[in-house]
Amino acid sequence: MEDQQAKIRKLVRENFSQFRRAKDALDEVYSTKDAIFTSNSIEKLTLKYQDVQTSGENLFSPLWRRKQEIEEIKQVTSLFQKYNFIFNLPDEIKKNIKLRDFKKVFFNIVSYY
Repeated sequence: MEDQQAKIRKLVRENFSQFRRAKDALDEVYSTKDAIFTSNSIEKLTLKYQDVQTSGENLFSPLWRRKQEIEEIKQVTSLFQKYNFIFNLPDEIKKNIKLRDFKKVFFNIVSYY
């Protein structure tokens, strides 16, 4: 127990100036905290926050709309890719009729439905 007390005393002696500066800083904060958080300063912070929010909306709103347009285009592109065979179907049927490959013609028609 005495060993711990001796270590604490040594720590305090070696770092006394730092403890003192920390205490002075805390005293300063507590003495000025009421002045920092006056209604005027909170109103200023609120106005600054609203300015930042408005700037953010103005900046990101066009980007958000553009992102939505891109998503819609991706969906349409995906549908075109999924049903691309429909656009080729008439040519495939004609080609297979000319080749008299009626199995493929039947397969082409069935795959459409």
